[in-house]
Amino acid sequence: VHHVDMAKGRIRVNSTKGNKWKKGESGSSNPKANKHRLAARGKFDSHLATANRAVESSLTSEALEAHALEHEDVPPLSSAIGETSIDDREDGSQTATSAHTSSVYSYIEAAHPLFGKVKTLWNSSLESHREICAVLAAVSEVIRTKEGKNTEVEYFATLMTALESATDDLKAAASIAFLLSLVLPKVPVDVLQARCGAICKILMDTILAHNTSESCGLLRALVACLSTVLGAQPEGAWSESYLQRVFQLLLNFTVHAKPKLRKVAQGGVVSVLKEGTLGEGNFHPVAPLVAKHCKHVLESSGEETSRLHILGMLKECLSHFPTEHVKSLCEAILKLMTLGNAMVRTTSLQVFHGLFSSLTEPQGLTAELCGRLISALYEYQPSLVDAQLLQAWLTVMLSAHTKLCSLQRDLGLAHLPLFITACIKCLESDKRQVTKMAAGVVKTLLKDCIAPYLQTLKPEDEDAVNMKYVQKSFKAVESSLKYGYQSSWDLVLGMLGTFYEVAGKQCHKIMAKSLLSLCELRGTADFPHSSELDETFGAAVTAMGPRIVLSAVPMQLDTNSATNHEFPRGWILPVLKEHVKNTELGFFVQDLLPLAAKMRAKSQQYQSQPVIAKVYDILQTQIWSLLPGFCTNPSDLATSFPSIAPILGKALTNDTSLAVNICQSLSLLVSGCKTTEDKALVGRFSKNYLPILFNLYSEPSAEAQHKGPILDSIQAYLSVTEQKLIESLFEKILLKLEQQDLPLNTKYLVLDLAQTFVPFLPVDLLTKLFTFITSLMDSADATLQKKAYSILKGLLSCEGPVARSFVMDHMEQLSTLLLESLSTSSTASKKPRLKCLLQIVSRSDFSSVEFLTSIIPEVILCTKEVNEKARALAYDLLVAMGNAAQHCYKKNAEDSMTAYIMVVLAGLAGSPRMASATLQALARLLYDFHDLLGVEIVKTLLTSACTLLSSRTREVVKSTLGLVKVVIGVLPALHLEPHLDDLVSNVLSWGEDSKNHFRLKARVILERLVRKFGYERVAGVVPEKHKKLIVHIEKMNERQKRKKREKHEQGGSGSESTRVSKPSYEDLMMDSSDDEKDVVPKKQAKKAVVKDSAWLKEGTMDDPLDFMSEGAIRRVVANRPRLAKPDSKKAQPFVINPEGKLVITEDDDVMTSGEPNKLPEPQDESVGGPLLNKGEVRKRKRGQLEVEDDDDDEEGKAGNTRGTGIHRKNPNKHEYNFDYGSEYRSKKAKGDMKRPGKPDPFAYVPLIKQKLDKRKQAKLSGQFNGLMNKARKGSTQGLKQHKQRK
Repeated sequence: VHHVDMAKGRIRVNSTKGNKWKKGESGSSNPKANKHRLAARGKFDSHLATANRAVESSLTSEALEAHALEHEDVPPLSSAIGETSIDDREDGSQTATSAHTSSVYSYIEAAHPLFGKVKTLWNSSLESHREICAVLAAVSEVIRTKEGKNTEVEYFATLMTALESATDDLKAAASIAFLLSLVLPKVPVDVLQARCGAICKILMDTILAHNTSESCGLLRALVACLSTVLGAQPEGAWSESYLQRVFQLLLNFTVHAKPKLRKVAQGGVVSVLKEGTLGEGNFHPVAPLVAKHCKHVLESSGEETSRLHILGMLKECLSHFPTEHVKSLCEAILKLMTLGNAMVRTTSLQVFHGLFSSLTEPQGLTAELCGRLISALYEYQPSLVDAQLLQAWLTVMLSAHTKLCSLQRDLGLAHLPLFITACIKCLESDKRQVTKMAAGVVKTLLKDCIAPYLQTLKPEDEDAVNMKYVQKSFKAVESSLKYGYQSSWDLVLGMLGTFYEVAGKQCHKIMAKSLLSLCELRGTADFPHSSELDETFGAAVTAMGPRIVLSAVPMQLDTNSATNHEFPRGWILPVLKEHVKNTELGFFVQDLLPLAAKMRAKSQQYQSQPVIAKVYDILQTQIWSLLPGFCTNPSDLATSFPSIAPILGKALTNDTSLAVNICQSLSLLVSGCKTTEDKALVGRFSKNYLPILFNLYSEPSAEAQHKGPILDSIQAYLSVTEQKLIESLFEKILLKLEQQDLPLNTKYLVLDLAQTFVPFLPVDLLTKLFTFITSLMDSADATLQKKAYSILKGLLSCEGPVARSFVMDHMEQLSTLLLESLSTSSTASKKPRLKCLLQIVSRSDFSSVEFLTSIIPEVILCTKEVNEKARALAYDLLVAMGNAAQHCYKKNAEDSMTAYIMVVLAGLAGSPRMASATLQALARLLYDFHDLLGVEIVKTLLTSACTLLSSRTREVVKSTLGLVKVVIGVLPALHLEPHLDDLVSNVLSWGEDSKNHFRLKARVILERLVRKFGYERVAGVVPEKHKKLIVHIEKMNERQKRKKREKHEQGGSGSESTRVSKPSYEDLMMDSSDDEKDVVPKKQAKKAVVKDSAWLKEGTMDDPLDFMSEGAIRRVVANRPRLAKPDSKKAQPFVINPEGKLVITEDDDVMTSGEPNKLPEPQDESVGGPLLNKGEVRKRKRGQLEVEDDDDDEEGKAGNTRGTGIHRKNPNKHEYNFDYGSEYRSKKAKGDMKRPGKPDPFAYVPLIKQKLDKRKQAKLSGQFNGLMNKARKGSTQGLKQHKQRK
């Protein structure tokens, strides 16, 4: 084995001293050795006539011909191959060799499709592959000469004949055996059964002839063939002794030393057992023979590897033996596990896992044997320290219990408590993976073993024997709430939650104690798993119902204590809100409504104490917030709703703060009505609820956050209301709308109510409503226009049969109304108006070309709207119009789209705003319909784009550049190639006033052009003054590719993801390249983590933020609110010196003066200065020098803590604080770099007059010595590196 050491430039051979390259010849391009070149050259030469082959094949035409005469049923070999050997041909001319090669390849191409794998070997340089191709070509030619049909049987017969004659030739036999292994699985079973003896004789003779050969390919193919033949034999054939001997030969290969051969043999044995013809007892006749062989190997005192090989085979086939053999093999495996070999124990556990998890028939594992194995495996439970083996043991035991429950449920449930107890003990392990594994095993057992039993359990069978096992299992899980398992409490809570979900409905009586334990844990200070505990408690609420849970764990809210106003179990209310559903509505009526009334009364009782009153008010609100959960699919709707309906009506009337919860509850009740009786029951109260809801919604003073739920509940209730009541209520709404003195705010709300009636109105009332909204289209009030368009949109989008019929009958009138109201439509009504147009154009029966042409200018201009949603609707409408145009113009798709685009192109002749909007519209249409555009229309678009790039209007140029981006992204290079020169020149020909404005956009366009056409093509048309830009783009592209390649290499194996899907329109319009989007700056990456963040806008001192108030939701904002800037004019409490530092003084005159930021006049330093009083000693920290460095360079660091005195800054003093030598430092490497126009980077000492002070002589000498030491150190390192290079 050779290893190439690229760092030292030589080849190293293991265990031997290899030849080294001579000095200077390691990079020679003409080496004397040409072995590899000859091998590569042979790859392209003839596969049948190669000059370098010296070994002749024994597969000659004479041999095949002679054997064919002996077997008349096999077609003889055609004389067209020639009288010589297949490989014994003289080298002819190059033309003859080429013709012969193509002829051979034609035979391979014409071969049976099952030889598709061989066709891929045609260009291989391996001699074995070329031999396979040669044999296949010869066999195909034989079959073709005898006018065969290329069937599997013909190939099988010919290959068997060839194999018999080529038994002694290793290479030929290997090729034939490989082809035979491909053919045999497709040969009919009848043929294999009829010729079994002859086939087995030929295969065994060949195996015995080459049994000691080093070549594994021949034996592997022969063993595969033998497995296929044996698997096709019927039950009666296995009584023959020769067949058993053949199978015993196959068994011997299952422990072969070569892994590939052993794998094929084991796979063959397993396939015979699984797929062969089954005999008596639904087991294969050869199964006892395989079992005895395996047991013999396991119990023998041979090598340990043979046992491991047999164990590896038993993973797949142990369950397919008869029961007595499964039992004896399991006993032998259990004995092996006592030897202490870790590999044997692990493999043995894998064998048991395969036995328990096997689902295919036949199955030799019985329930009784499975139970015994489970009991035996407890003796082999690993220690808690051995994490890996313990996880394997848990996996095996999980599959064993699951299997036992599927075989015999009663016996399986009886074994569960002991195993669950063992899993709970595993929670004491220090290994986190073990504890997680144990908790997961318990959850799986509960879902797969206990849940199916409880789902079929009847109420009268709750005292059955199996229920005791379920209760014991829960007691085992409940015991893990002790403090000994504190480190795994999060996992324990997950197991309890799963147990509540599975058995909470049937076993709630024994779970009350665990609920109390959970409440005690939740009440402890600093409990670390509160969220997990809430989820577990919520699972209990969902499974058992709130009545059972709250009876076991009362909330203790109705205490009569006058001093204690704390509620330690108040956390239950939010948990109930999240998990209450599919339960009794009567429990809310009987228990929670009186409790809410008590909280309301106490809130009013403590009005003199606002804090306590607020607490009770919050509790009342939380109780009412549970109502939507109780109204979600209630189980007692028929009995409970009539009793709660009047209470809800009174609550809506008296307390508007409860409107949201009550309206949501009513909507959920209506949506949950599945039967006609339930709908009639809820709809019976429509005459009571609808007027109340109308009054609530039509009040202008009502909270805006209440409007949506109220309107939703009205629309939901209308769906279960009688038609007569709907008509009478709507007529009242129309009468109210016709009132002349109706305030505008009220009129807006009443129009919203009218819109909710549209799906339920008859034709006459729809006509009245349509007439009324027609009069509002010309209103001067923008809000009235918006409401009218919204009602019209609801009418057009309604799916009811009456509304659809009305729209079809009045389509012409509707179209005329929308066209005539264009001139009077306001900006606020653009969005609902566009929705109306979109509904009309998207109809399948739309065919008006005049209407389509008339709305195009309006839609184009709407692409420039300020409202983002209106712009998006305009683009969607443009696409919908393009789809409608394909059947409106009565032409083919391409001609219709061309006509539509030509109408849109007319907008380029308008104002700059219209031209810009038209370009944006064309970009979107080009993106969606580029497949339907012809060459001429594309040429027109590109010509117009190149012309408009020279416009002086920035708005037009910006839109044109966007169109160019889409053109480059979606059009093929063939359409763009003729316009590339003009496109590049116009993109780069900016005006002086817009050069910087569009530089990034132009660069992105050039990057995309380079990606599409290549650097050389684009660089050839770029003007000379912009060559630097294109060169820079190419450098950046190469850098990005290099970084991606390095990242891919560091990431390991795996292919780079390639873009196959079409890029989105937004991606094409972005002002960044694809490479730049992949690289996210660190700052942006950190910000990207907090994507869906929300901020709270704090209140003022007079109005603090109340989280429980109704208006608190308005304080939640999407962007971070700006903090109020401090008033600079406000007087500061301390004096600030010019350096920005606080000066604390005891001088009252300074603090009370009119100029608080002004320093006092400096005093004479001889007196001590204003900040150092007489007798005051400046203290120092431990370890700090008493005399601070007073160097001028260190101003602001040492001793400058007061801001004045001897360390204050002198404005007349020249500062020398320059980092000498910094201009020579390299940014990418160590050391210094030479700079043009400067002296060499040696160490220079600056000559400064101020440095000649005698007091600083010691310091300067120290700096100079340090400089010299560093220079010597650097020169020494450089000298060493120079010597190493030599």
